[in-house]
Amino acid sequence: MLTSGKERTDAGVREFGIVVSGSASMFTRPFYGEILAGIYAEANLLRMRVRFIQFLEELADPLLFNELIHPEEVSGLILFAADRDYMSVAGAQIVERILARIGNVVCVERKWDDLPAVIFDRAAAAYTAISHLLTLGHRRVGFLGALDDRLTGYRHALFDHGIDFDEQLVCSLSEGNTSRQGYVHITDLLSRPDAPTAVFACSDEVAIGALGRLREEGLRVPDDIAIVGVDDIPYADYLAPRLTTVQVPKMQMGAQVVRMLHDRTTRPGESPISVVLPTTLIVRDSCGAQGSSTLVTPGRRAAVPQPTV
Repeated sequence: MLTSGKERTDAGVREFGIVVSGSASMFTRPFYGEILAGIYAEANLLRMRVRFIQFLEELADPLLFNELIHPEEVSGLILFAADRDYMSVAGAQIVERILARIGNVVCVERKWDDLPAVIFDRAAAAYTAISHLLTLGHRRVGFLGALDDRLTGYRHALFDHGIDFDEQLVCSLSEGNTSRQGYVHITDLLSRPDAPTAVFACSDEVAIGALGRLREEGLRVPDDIAIVGVDDIPYADYLAPRLTTVQVPKMQMGAQVVRMLHDRTTRPGESPISVVLPTTLIVRDSCGAQGSSTLVTPGRRAAVPQPTV
């Protein structure tokens, strides 16, 4: 049964919604599941309640939109994994309709225009991973993943180490950074002229798929080829070989975005602030380095300018 806005305020509990850009299958993936777990855990601590989780495309239904996206139903919204650069025109229009109706909207995992957001620095994560492989002596490092800011970090690392960018070493995964895509496309990358001696996988899931295919092909990691991923999902430390990866603070991302939503509810006049959380390079076996170590790349808080009226 729905409670009124007055009852929610008197009880000291604020209800909020989560609007997800994607499909239900994304929550079968460990990366997104951990962020969602962080959202729920922090909401419980702050006595906030998740009123609904809805996928963006479902809000094209005007009846559902009017029922859920209403300031009398929720005190704010979390926009989950929404990026204008990777969204359809119809999806972007739904987001704009949400923003016209709900004043307190924050983003997590991806950023939307000037809205406050909690993200990790994809370019910095890739830069750290590629730099590590280059310091191990690799000069031809493949890129396996969707083309986003991680490609920028990849290119910057090559430049800073005096290595020319070779487009032949980039394998774009147009269907997302999934294990299936890594399994299917790792052989495409390795079959190109002057194949790489190491591969940067844009997610641990891509790396896991690649590891499985390489094993089937009789290639040894890291003896024949080194691999580094991004995310540090729970399985990464239990693979054979154990996966070197850039750890993303997924639970903290979820917790931070709820705190941000809470703070903006209690202090509505403050300027929006975005938070970029630090990542950590976790060195294990798949890169060929001896022993294990960590290297933290710093995050930052960035003041986001108010949109021009």
